[in-house]
This record gives sequence, C-alpha cells and structure tokens, in this order.
Amino acid sequence: KQVETLKREREKEMATSGTYVTEVPLKGSAEKHYKSWKSENHVFADAIGHHIQNVVVHEGEHDSHGSIRSWDYTYDGKKEMFKEKREIDDENKTLTKRGLDGHVMEHLKVFDIIYEFIPKSEDSCVCKITMIWEKRNDDFPEPSGYMKFVKQMVVDIEGHVNKAQPQPSPSSLSRSILYYYGVFSIINIIKGVLWSFYSLQLFGFGICCDMLLCSSYIGFDIMSIKQS
Repeated sequence: KQVETLKREREKEMATSGTYVTEVPLKGSAEKHYKSWKSENHVFADAIGHHIQNVVVHEGEHDSHGSIRSWDYTYDGKKEMFKEKREIDDENKTLTKRGLDGHVMEHLKVFDIIYEFIPKSEDSCVCKITMIWEKRNDDFPEPSGYMKFVKQMVVDIEGHVNKAQPQPSPSSLSRSILYYYGVFSIINIIKGVLWSFYSLQLFGFGICCDMLLCSSYIGFDIMSIKQS
C-alpha cells in the first residue's frame, strides 16, 4: 500500500512538472548565434515579426547578466506577453530565461528556458534548448506547445543571423555616441588652446612690430634734429 501511494505521488509530480530537451542544427558559428540571442533581441521584431512584436528591457542592458525584459509575441494566433530575468554564461555560450510574469506564468510556477550554443565546426553549431516547467495546478496542460514555439523561433531567426550585419545594441550604441562626443569635445578643447596660443603669438608679434616701428620713428626724429 505504501508503495502504491508513493507511486501515485510520483505520477502526480510527473504530471505537474517536467523538462523538455531538444536540439536544433544551425548554419553559422555558435558565437554568432549566441550573440544574437544574448544582445540583439531588439531586432527580433523586424527579423521574425510573425513571432515577436516587441522586446522591452526594464532593468539592465540588452547584453547584461541579470537584466529583466518583456516579450510581446504571438502564440497559437493569440497575443501574449512574457517577462523574464536573464542569466548569461559567456564561457559556455549559454543563455537562461527565468519566467517572472506573463500569460504562461498564470499557469506555471516555474518556466525556465535555456539556450546552449554548441560549436560543431567553424560555420555550424547546435542550439540545445532545455525547458524546465512546473504547473500551478492540474487544469493547465503540459506546455509542450511552447517548446515547439521556442524551437521554431530558433529555426526562423537562423537566416537573419547569417545574412545580417552585426547590429549594435542600444547600450553599445549609446557608449559609441558618448565616446565620439568625448573625442570631439577633446579635439575642440585642443583646437581652442592652440588657437589661443597662436593668437597670443600674433598679438605679441604685433606688439614687437609696433615697438620696432616706434623706435625707428624716434631714431629718425633724433637724427633729423641732430642734422638740423
């Protein structure tokens, strides 16, 4: 009887939580695909607008560990939102999204998506997707449809990643603007100092010329007096 009870509890546990794992072969380097998912989510709406309509960063930067962002997407013909906290592992080219809020989190207590980009050659890799989930109650079906949805996004973004030029994230773009503004400001300061120095040189040269002219006039007058 005790064994049967444990078995039923185990079956109930398996029904309310689980882990999905799948692999997607991709053309292009693991570094390129990892960078796209890590720091270029702001272009997803343009690249795969049929899936993703908007990505908003609420805390942190597009490429920072611990950042919080929300995704507006279309799933099964319906508009939904998903808010996640990001964990980044550059060494293993692994990105983890931990669910915080949104439509799917109304039914799930745990919803984590892990993307690991594994190199296969210089121009090919595999994206290993792991989805860890736990339901709030038995009324909600297993989220296998969301696994298919995430897998399809990885497949559909592949073409954009391979043909697109590197896109600067808003954070890096801002840093670039500030950098060039700082360089431009420094150049203007140096130009101002040099111009001031040059102006003083001209001013001093003018004074010297005036003094020489005055001396010449005085000397000429003295000689005229002596001759008279």
